[in-house]
Amino acid sequence: MSPFFYFLIAGIIICLFILFGGVKKAIHWLTILITRFFMGIFALFFINVLGSLFAYHLPINLFTAIVSGLLGIPGVIVLFLIDYIII
Repeated sequence: MSPFFYFLIAGIIICLFILFGGVKKAIHWLTILITRFFMGIFALFFINVLGSLFAYHLPINLFTAIVSGLLGIPGVIVLFLIDYIII
């Protein structure tokens, strides 16, 4: 998919936030989502750096990025547990 598609989806979501909740609530939810996203990505990076000492690697792909972005650190913990239990 092209990057334009992702920007279009993001724009529609932002417009829906503003339409149904107002600008103040939209900014509040967007800051929460952005904060969770960066904390989740940082946690993935931290697990991979720390895991390199123990020969463990949690792949960073679209699925893990979405889960860690939406759920934050609890999502990364769930990804780690799923990967640990299955493998």
